[in-house]
Amino acid sequence: MEDIVKKGNEAGYEYLAFTEHNPSQSGHTDSDIVEILKKKREKVDQLNYSLHKVNSNGVKKVFNSLEIDIKPDGSLPVPSAGLTTLDFALASIHSSFDLKRDLQTKRVLTALAHPKVKIFCSSHRP
Repeated sequence: MEDIVKKGNEAGYEYLAFTEHNPSQSGHTDSDIVEILKKKREKVDQLNYSLHKVNSNGVKKVFNSLEIDIKPDGSLPVPSAGLTTLDFALASIHSSFDLKRDLQTKRVLTALAHPKVKIFCSSHRP
C-alpha cells in the first residue's frame, strides 16, 4: 500500500482508494472475511495518520473500499461487521448473468440501496 501511495504522490493524486475484490465466501468464513477487512482498515488508518503528519502536497487521504459481488438476490456476500470497516463499497455482477431483466434490475437496485454502496461497476460477463 505504501508503494501505491508513493506512486500516487508522484502522479499528483490527492485521493486514493483501495478497492480490491471481496474475499470469497467459498474460501473464507464470515469471521475470516471480517478479520481480513479489519486488518486492512488498520493499515489504511495507519497510512492516513502518516499522511496527516507529513501534510504534503500529494495524497491527502486514502479510502478503504472494496469491490463486492452482488449475489443473485441483491445481497452482498460480506458480513455487516466487515462492511462497517469500509469507507464505501463498489458493487458488481460477476455471476448469474442469465436472470430475467426485471430480476436483474431488482438485484442491482437492492445492492445499490445498501448505505455503503456508492458505485456500481461494470459487470464481468465471461
